[in-house]
Amino acid sequence: MRNTHVLSEDSPLRRGVGLALFLLPIGYLAEILGVAVHEILGHGLSAVLLGGTFSGFALRWDAMGWAFCALPPAASLTHQILYLASGVIATTLCGAMFSCLTFFFRRRLDIQLALFVISLVCLMDGIPYALWNAYHPIPPGDIGYLISLCREAQLPGISAIRWALFAVSAFLFAGVTLVLCAAIFVRLEALVLSGKQFTGGPRVLALFFLLAVPGSLGWFTFDWSQLVPGIGMLPELVGAFSVVAAAAVLFWYRPRLELRIPVRAIAWHHVALSWACLMATIAALGFWFNEGVRWG
Repeated sequence: MRNTHVLSEDSPLRRGVGLALFLLPIGYLAEILGVAVHEILGHGLSAVLLGGTFSGFALRWDAMGWAFCALPPAASLTHQILYLASGVIATTLCGAMFSCLTFFFRRRLDIQLALFVISLVCLMDGIPYALWNAYHPIPPGDIGYLISLCREAQLPGISAIRWALFAVSAFLFAGVTLVLCAAIFVRLEALVLSGKQFTGGPRVLALFFLLAVPGSLGWFTFDWSQLVPGIGMLPELVGAFSVVAAAAVLFWYRPRLELRIPVRAIAWHHVALSWACLMATIAALGFWFNEGVRWG
């Protein structure tokens, strides 16, 4: 009788609820991590390496941030370009690194799932930044500053470079969204169904509630007009559509994990750890990072 009850310990519904509670804080933590990497390891570190100064940073609860840094007054155009591009490069590399880390946890689907979610959020912080700021190249976005700087220097072919950046970013955006959505969903269904796959109507519902809805809503948690003024809701709408399109593809294309070990459900300590990290991050943002941390 225990195994047939809809809310039994091993029921798909209970496993799904546990997964949702586990992943919700991780999505937000990944957003804050992405902006921290962008500002600190991107702009801050590059400023120091290029001979400038880095005296602090600020992180806001809405995933905006700043690095208090500057290049030397006589910095070359190449150094200025590297400095402006460093934030996008750092976040993108960080996202790729988290995907690579999953290879070290082949027997832990819970850790793999968390790493893929963090990877997707970081990559969707870096790649779309380049995509939409190349499409609408105005400050205060880093790519907008970079393109304006190159135009002022009258570099040849800057228009072609701009549209090449847009095309490459669009290709990476679509590819990364599909590949990582697939990686995340196959682990979600394996954890919910103890290694099995959703089919038919349950697959539609699972794709809708576990992938399309949270993925689409995630795009509306950040106001892209702060980085690309005047672009409107285009980034959010395209981002949401990309997740829905990936979910539609995954209804027909059904990759499957080859599992050689039993799949354990998300336990209470997973959820507790996830939410504890969220509370600690919110407290740090409220008490320190939101107002800015400075030194020197």
